[in-house]
Amino acid sequence: MDSWRDTASEEAQEALDDLFEAALELAEMQVAKQGGFNPFAVTVTAEGVASVEMTYEEPDISRIFDVLWDGLRAQRDEVAAVAVVADVRIDEDGWTDGIRVEAEHREGIALEIVAPYRRRRLRRSVELGEFGLSEGQRRVW
Repeated sequence: MDSWRDTASEEAQEALDDLFEAALELAEMQVAKQGGFNPFAVTVTAEGVASVEMTYEEPDISRIFDVLWDGLRAQRDEVAAVAVVADVRIDEDGWTDGIRVEAEHREGIALEIVAPYRRRRLRRSVELGEFGLSEGQRRVW
C-alpha cells in the first residue's frame, strides 16, 4: 500500500493524526484505569476539535458497532474524520491485546491501525507495541 499521506490533503492528514491521537490517548487511559474498555467512537471537526461517544455494556457486540457507525454516518456533514475504537485480542510477537482504530476521512481515506498493548498493573500504565497500519473499510463517506 502506498502511503496514504502521498494522496491525502494536509487537512486530511491533520484530521486523521488528531483522530488517532485522541482515540489512542483515551483507550490507553481506560486500559490503565480499568484493564480494558468498551468500543467507542471519536469524531474530529475540520478545526481539529475532537469529541467522543462512549458505549455502555451491551451483550451483543455487533450491535454496539452498528450503533456507533450509524451515529457517525448521521454526523458526516458536520465532521471531517471519524473512528471506532475497540479493545481486541491479537496474537502478535508475544502481544495478546490491542487497540484497533478504524478511521475514515471525508476525502474517502479509510485506515485501520492496531496498537498492541500490555497493561502494567503496578504502575497503572500501558506499554504500546509497534502499530500496524492497513487500508480500512469506507463506511461513512
